[in-house]
Amino acid sequence: MVKIQFPIDLKRCFSQTVCSFFFPIFSQVFNTYGLVGNAALLHRYGFTEPDNPFDIVNIDLELVSQWSLSLFSGRYSRAKLSLWRRLGYSGCVSENTEYFEISSDGEPQIELLILLYIMLLPEDTYHKLDLTLSTKGNSNGSIGMILSEKGKFMLEKA
Repeated sequence: MVKIQFPIDLKRCFSQTVCSFFFPIFSQVFNTYGLVGNAALLHRYGFTEPDNPFDIVNIDLELVSQWSLSLFSGRYSRAKLSLWRRLGYSGCVSENTEYFEISSDGEPQIELLILLYIMLLPEDTYHKLDLTLSTKGNSNGSIGMILSEKGKFMLEKA
């Protein structure tokens, strides 16, 4: 049980802000929170903003791997992930965790889409891409070649 005494001692109720330049005493100061999503706002400041354009959802590579293992063998899943990496792709990395971002408007990170596409490639297409990559020794245009050959879409890797 918390015991609250009144009147409240205002000398003990304060928040400290460190500024990089001088403000005259009793002047009004505006605090901006930065371009951050609701998770960071809630953690740092205790509130969230509706329709925050900086909200994202992170999907760990581990979750994608588990999904793949629920559909395919471990060997199949590791081979497809290895091909994706050999093509020069990776997710975002933070604190030894690899993940993909999905923006507030639902747009997934392109690397996630490519990984999912590779995971779901038919075996003959996968082997053709793998062989192309192995014989040419580089990934320049390999995925684009397969995608355009299938008539799906053209992909330019940045």
